[in-house]
Amino acid sequence: MGVITVLVFLSTVLIKQHLLIDMVGALIVAEIGLVISKFCVAKVYKNEMTDKL
Repeated sequence: MGVITVLVFLSTVLIKQHLLIDMVGALIVAEIGLVISKFCVAKVYKNEMTDKL
């Protein structure tokens, strides 16, 4: 995790606008987004490579 990510987590928890469960949920959503984006990029890249052959 980046420094900015940690700072955002700390600031939202310390000023009591969010709870720990919010951070856990955000991490889960971020991971799902990364998996989906990696899958989509790999699929597009694979299609581009087969079109060139």
